[in-house]
Amino acid sequence: MIKYKNVTVTFRGEILFENLTFEIPRNSKTLIKAKSGFGKSTLFAMALGFYFPDKGEVFVDGEKVANETVWEIRKKIAFVDQETSLPQGKVSGWFEYVASLKANQQLDFGKEKILAEFEKFELDAKIYDEEITNLSGGEKQRLALITALLLNREIYFLDEPTSALDAKLKRKVTDYFLSLEGKTVVIISHDEIWKEIPGVKIFDMERKQWER
Repeated sequence: MIKYKNVTVTFRGEILFENLTFEIPRNSKTLIKAKSGFGKSTLFAMALGFYFPDKGEVFVDGEKVANETVWEIRKKIAFVDQETSLPQGKVSGWFEYVASLKANQQLDFGKEKILAEFEKFELDAKIYDEEITNLSGGEKQRLALITALLLNREIYFLDEPTSALDAKLKRKVTDYFLSLEGKTVVIISHDEIWKEIPGVKIFDMERKQWER
């Protein structure tokens, strides 16, 4: 469960939102809805401990997000940023780097496993040896999603995860993430496709209420 309790956030002296309280249930698939600039991405940043609210508290699985807890909390979360921030170098090198991190050394980042994920999301196997800078926006976006899946975390934060994909791939990505059992998936997206699926819970930040 992820809980935001009486959270107030200001930016450049302006209040983005105040006294926001809501809970995202464990294993749910939730879409966060609000106009651009309202601070949706800040919800992810606060749960990850990259940003702390001006007032209020954030909890992940009952544990308050704070300097002393943030590293353990981050081990539960896979985050796909809307900027798809990937470094220079080869795709293979990116996966080798992620696999080398202490928190990931028990996971399967073998080439065979990675290429199976490529096939799932219609990425050509040749991309494995490509330079990341040569990839299209849609290829980078799928690469970020595949990385998140290989991390096999309890919680997935997806910030505009389908913005660079065509209609067919949007559907493939939504269907896959919403079918994950035993995982909490939280989405920020302006793509209508996420709203069309009955199983997705929708929280309206501006109105501070659930639509379904």
